Amino acid sequence: MNWPSNPYVLPAFISAMVAALLCAFVWRRHPALGARSCAMVMLAVTVWCLGYTFELASPNLPDRVFWSKFEYLGIVSMPVAWFAFAMEYTGHGRFLSRRNLALLAIVPLVTLALVWTNESHRLIWSRFEVDTRLGFVMSAPTRNVGFYIHWTFAYALLLSSTLLILHWLVRSVGLYRKQAAALLIATLTPWAGNALFISSLSPFPRLDLTPLSFTVSGAVLAWGLFRYRLLDIVPVARERVVEKLQDAVIVLDAQDRIIDANSAAQALLGCKPEDAIGRPAGRVFSIYPDLVRRFQNESVTHAELEVDQGPARRYLDLDISTFKLHDQEQPGARLLVLRDVTTRKQLEQELFQAHADAERQAAELGAILDCMVDLLLVYDHTGRAVQINPAAQKFFGINPTGMAWEEQAQVMLKATARHPDGQLLRHEDRPAARALRGETVRDGTMVMTDAEGRDTVFSVSSAPIHVGLEVTGAVTVGHDITDRMRAEEQVRRLNDELEQRVVERTAQLVAANRALEETVAELERAKIELDRQLQESEAMAAQNARLYQKLERALQQEQAIRVQLVQTDKLAAMGRMVASVAHELNNPLQAIKNCMFLIQQNLAPDCQDAEILEMALAEIQRLSDLVTRLRSVYRPSSAAEMRPVDLVPLLDQVGVLAASHLRKNNVAWEFARPASSPCIVGCADMLKQVFLNLALNAVDAMREHGGTLSVRLISSDDRQEIGIGFSDTGRGIRPEDMPHVFEPFFTTRETGMGLGLAICHDIAQTHKGRITIESQVGRGSTFTVWLPAGAVNSEQ
Repeated sequence: MNWPSNPYVLPAFISAMVAALLCAFVWRRHPALGARSCAMVMLAVTVWCLGYTFELASPNLPDRVFWSKFEYLGIVSMPVAWFAFAMEYTGHGRFLSRRNLALLAIVPLVTLALVWTNESHRLIWSRFEVDTRLGFVMSAPTRNVGFYIHWTFAYALLLSSTLLILHWLVRSVGLYRKQAAALLIATLTPWAGNALFISSLSPFPRLDLTPLSFTVSGAVLAWGLFRYRLLDIVPVARERVVEKLQDAVIVLDAQDRIIDANSAAQALLGCKPEDAIGRPAGRVFSIYPDLVRRFQNESVTHAELEVDQGPARRYLDLDISTFKLHDQEQPGARLLVLRDVTTRKQLEQELFQAHADAERQAAELGAILDCMVDLLLVYDHTGRAVQINPAAQKFFGINPTGMAWEEQAQVMLKATARHPDGQLLRHEDRPAARALRGETVRDGTMVMTDAEGRDTVFSVSSAPIHVGLEVTGAVTVGHDITDRMRAEEQVRRLNDELEQRVVERTAQLVAANRALEETVAELERAKIELDRQLQESEAMAAQNARLYQKLERALQQEQAIRVQLVQTDKLAAMGRMVASVAHELNNPLQAIKNCMFLIQQNLAPDCQDAEILEMALAEIQRLSDLVTRLRSVYRPSSAAEMRPVDLVPLLDQVGVLAASHLRKNNVAWEFARPASSPCIVGCADMLKQVFLNLALNAVDAMREHGGTLSVRLISSDDRQEIGIGFSDTGRGIRPEDMPHVFEPFFTTRETGMGLGLAICHDIAQTHKGRITIESQVGRGSTFTVWLPAGAVNSEQ
């Protein structure tokens, strides 16, 4: 830094401090109109001057370039802030919407971005050099097109601000004109400083006078703040006063032409401002001829007009006054103020109608009072009766035509009142006196003596009359309850007689109750004896029930044993027959097998029938194995025959073997192949026999109409068993046949011996498995073979 060597540093620094103090001072008045935008102007000048101070004090070029860029934070902000302040102060702040401010910020933001990236494009400064010819270092940048674009934009905003303030200066008077003059001086000072700097006519070479000029503008603003209370007393724009008036304000010149009209007048006339201003008033007011006649013939007047607008009628209050325009020597212009008083007129009419209704209601109330049989008295705040209905006048012996109010009041005061027990009722305890103290009395009982000396019992209610919070009187109503009291006395006498009769009848009932209690006690003893006998009977019945249950279980066990014996006999007979048949079939099968083997030996290796012959030999071998197993159908398989069996390939083989049978009967084979093939331990041929038998049975069930045979693999909930399900869409199994399905020699078909399912059931039990059935008649059946998921124990 070269603070002592550059004489311009100190003025720039002082300018920055002055601008900062003005910013803080103005910001404290931020509720005032234009205070915030003025504070933003001073803040921008502070940044500009502070950056310029450091630029002047920097000894090397890079630092000067940096602080020159820093200055642009204030340079681009100041014109926009000053324009916003001028708009707000002159009453145009409504145009400073967020959208318009965002549009104004486009050029400053783009300029700021170009400044900080100038090294890439050189649009702001084509060169940035220093000048030492003055004996100290000064910046000497060569400006480019980007600088002049922002310079034009800033001058446009400052020119607009100057014109706004100048226009306001012309229109203002008094203190406001002095404020506008101070603002105009504050606006023109930066113009002069910047013009001297840009044109190189400044007496201080290379010194930018613009930020220093804005400091002078700030000083002028400070002078305006203290001298003319700038921002404290802010001019109120015409539209904020006249335009917001609810009354219609119209200004006419000497030729009766409209030269101004506010929004209320435009709404009254029913036309736009451009259609009314400048036109003759008589033509614009053609719908109000009475109004035209008034302002044409009179200069100062106050009148009330009645105008018709279709079915509605409006009332207008008209004030006409004359004044002198700025270019006239004599008053010739007139100011018309029209106030719509239709609502007031309507309220007056309603008030008149309400008054008439009140008089009518008063007449109706008088008629009601004349017809009342109850006594009604109205007292003023002194306790004097001011209104007495005819029933009360008759009771107290008052002649309303022959007695003055004072005489009637004396009669009322002399009237005696007593409690129902005969004790004299004091005057201050009477209902009317209590009501005058603000208390409401309801249904108080008192005895009064009429003009003829007869005592009458009244139910008296009294309420205060309030006007605001003050009690101005009281209303008392007395209802004759003498007959009711006599009736109540008669009722009490009859009630006493009834109570006496009740006491006598109660004594009789007590005696009868004692006799009844003795009878009940005897019945209780009999009931206890009966309960004991019933308990003994219940114990015996419970013992018989247990014996019956034991007998029933024994019969069920005997029935199960009999069924098992019958099943065993059938299985034994089936075993003998199967063993005999297997023995007889074994020899022919061996002969066929040998013949087929010889044929196979004689076939050429590439013969097309070799594969079919191989399949036939495999099936003959399976039949041979089957016959061998049939011979020992009741003998458990040896552990050597139990091997791991992959179920998916086994089911594929079953599908191939049953394919011709499926096609013949128009049945579709659907195998839900799982992602991984489950494996169990068992005899593959025996399981294939079970699966094939179930598949063929399913096909037979769909023989008439065809259908679908669905095969799927499932697991039990505990993962201990694997199920192979065969579901058909055939005729189903009748409920009465379900218990006999696995019995030997039981069949519902015309052909067959009924051994297939019995053998399948026996093979499943040999593998420690089971077969379940789900069937609905007409909808099909599902046979599921459940086999253990783990290895089969060889000992089993």
